Amino acid sequence: MDAGGTIDEADAATLIMRAETCLADQDCATAYSLYQTALALLRREQPDSQAVVRALVGLGWTAQGLDDCRAALELHQTALAEQMRIAPEMQSAICTIHRGIAASLAALGRFKPAQEQYRTVLRMQRALLDGQDPELAATLNVLGETAARLGHYAEAHACQQEALDILRANHPPGAPELAAALTNLGVSLYRLDRQQAAEQHLREALAIDPDLLLAAENLIYVLYQQGRKAEGRSLAAQKYRRQSFVVQPPPAHSVGTLLVLWSLDGNIPNHHLLGRLPMTVIDWHIQYANAEHERQLPAYDLAFNLIGDADQGAAALESAAAFQRRCPVALLNDPVQVQHTRRHMIPGLLAGIEDLVIPRVAQFPGAALRKPRRDGSLAAAGITLPLLLRTAGMHGGESVQRLRTEEALDQACAPLQDDDAVYVTAYHEYASPDGFHRKYRMIFVDREPYPYHLAISPDWLVHYFSADMEAHPWKLEEELRYLEDAPRVLGPRAMAVLRAIGARMDLDYCGADFALLPDGRVLLFECNATMLVHPEDAGGVLARKNPHVERIFSAFDVLVRHSLPAGGQRPDQCGGTAM
Repeated sequence: MDAGGTIDEADAATLIMRAETCLADQDCATAYSLYQTALALLRREQPDSQAVVRALVGLGWTAQGLDDCRAALELHQTALAEQMRIAPEMQSAICTIHRGIAASLAALGRFKPAQEQYRTVLRMQRALLDGQDPELAATLNVLGETAARLGHYAEAHACQQEALDILRANHPPGAPELAAALTNLGVSLYRLDRQQAAEQHLREALAIDPDLLLAAENLIYVLYQQGRKAEGRSLAAQKYRRQSFVVQPPPAHSVGTLLVLWSLDGNIPNHHLLGRLPMTVIDWHIQYANAEHERQLPAYDLAFNLIGDADQGAAALESAAAFQRRCPVALLNDPVQVQHTRRHMIPGLLAGIEDLVIPRVAQFPGAALRKPRRDGSLAAAGITLPLLLRTAGMHGGESVQRLRTEEALDQACAPLQDDDAVYVTAYHEYASPDGFHRKYRMIFVDREPYPYHLAISPDWLVHYFSADMEAHPWKLEEELRYLEDAPRVLGPRAMAVLRAIGARMDLDYCGADFALLPDGRVLLFECNATMLVHPEDAGGVLARKNPHVERIFSAFDVLVRHSLPAGGQRPDQCGGTAM
């Protein structure tokens, strides 16, 4: 400093100290300028000093704070090269630089190389630090998070368990520092299907910090996984009525902010659909929101209704439909339109489409399906044996039974509670001439059809996982032909039906499961917004499907980008409207 207290720009050490203070205060723009000035001075006057590395590392962290993660990675890599040139024996400094490289890679979504860097940091720290040092716990936690991002849940669990053990050794029971570690470990245990242990750790986290929403969310999932849905709903109401939205960490180079309308039940599978979007995501559990929550929402550029099941998500869809009337931006997947996609509403929604066969279907309370009311209920719906019975809100063949006799129907209906919602569907045989049953899936993005998969089974209840597709190359070849050229495989009549379905559904994202009848007509099994799409293991026999999966994701990406406000300008957002 000079006599007046201003910064002496000829003093690089002072500049770096001031920059570090600004970085700690999250004033990244000032810190970046100070680091740059200091580095320029050092390059001229002390090119072989440790201060050069210190300035480069600081610039790296500052660039990351300014959301320029590629520049951050390059700066950290340059710092490592300089460190190895100047003082390769300084293991502590090298370890710090590797941590910066790992953080930059993770921020760029490059989790595999980030994992390797964090492993390097951990190996070096084990040699440099005491085994109970809290810095080890910090590295173990981020390594665990990175492993979880890659689906390596066993490694994540091992890291997070060790991190928690270290923190317990450094802090008394109930210390705030334990809450996040307990939550991380609880999530990994949930992923490993160790539900009781997951519940124990998540409840301990909430006992320390009752406002820790991540712990509450995952405890709700654990309760659902154990079939304790009433407890899960009660906890959800308690937690989300206090705080109904969470802002996810922004990706590098975000193109905008997406408000996602969630439900506790019946959401579109979204991990792969939304996980790749370069957008900041606000998860909003709208069913539990109030007017104050809505006023507190950060600014957003686009909204997406993730509630796809009109039965399970009925209450949340009501809230979403009300919000749509005051939503200041485009809202994808119109919640009012989703409300019309219950199984028993689909025949009316798609009525009149030529060459489309939709078996009769009706929804009943359990009381209407027991004697003596059952005969009248089925007669009024025009449904006779054989028939399919399933619980409302279930997909993927869950709970579905094919019943051929009155005795079987009696047995299936006996456990029903009076107010259980149940679907009854007339069974329509659909075996192909070769005796196999084929179930095709078509995904509609912005109302355009994209083939996703074909499952072939000798059984009438066709699932991809139970059809043993991978064991039969001829099945995989037939599926690939469908993916590569659906119009040729299905024919023009069927494609006309599917295009009409996409237009009539009028949703930005949905799907249909169907069969092609021997006479060329389309037999519809179900059509809704909850259809799962996911990439296959790049090293597995199904990897050939991935280019076709990528087409679906790319189409959705294009839809999202085209739906953003022109020029990135947000319209004025409303606040204070009653929910």
